[in-house]
Amino acid sequence: MKKVIAFYLSVVAVGFFLTWGGEAVAANEPQLHIRFNSTNVAGMLQDGAKIAEGRITLHSDITGFQVWSNALQAGSQPNRYVASGTENANHKLYFRLEKEGWLPDTRSGKGIVYRGSDNSVTFNILADGNQNVAADSYDLQISGNGLLE
Repeated sequence: MKKVIAFYLSVVAVGFFLTWGGEAVAANEPQLHIRFNSTNVAGMLQDGAKIAEGRITLHSDITGFQVWSNALQAGSQPNRYVASGTENANHKLYFRLEKEGWLPDTRSGKGIVYRGSDNSVTFNILADGNQNVAADSYDLQISGNGLLE
């Protein structure tokens, strides 16, 4: 019998743009959709294994998107996180947000940023490092917003 890793998501789509100076300006609410890899099972997870693919959409004039996790940041990189198991807090899942065309947000130190006028873009949630993941549920706490800079 396979022991399954269950992921769940606290998704927050922030309903404002961030301006260059950090001022909030009211706008339409972005939509976040996450599709999990259905083959995730407990045990060895290789570095870079796709846990999920996300899509953020906002039909408005924007200059990009920012996506991050509210999970505990793992290390000094703004796009690397660790989630604890909900059944056993000692169970850990290390993951990162990335995709070609996105960059770690070193300015705010929060997640990844996509620069462009696209109204809908995808990003990946990947295993960060080779790890032995225990069967448990992990809340990845993904959030995002549109940018106007």
